[in-house]
Amino acid sequence: MGAGVGFFEDNVSPIKNHRDEVYRIDVCIVENPMERGIYETYMINEFQAKYNVNKVFYK
Repeated sequence: MGAGVGFFEDNVSPIKNHRDEVYRIDVCIVENPMERGIYETYMINEFQAKYNVNKVFYK
């Protein structure tokens, strides 16, 4: 099994129908839940997420 294979092996991922569009996965570990939410919102909007849109402000 290659690196990254199996990461999306689930039935509930919002990206499960778009796995072929994934070419890179970046990981950022933030322990503090409040800071994690802030970073998540920033990344969703800065990179204009297509599928994780619950915190989108750019539309």
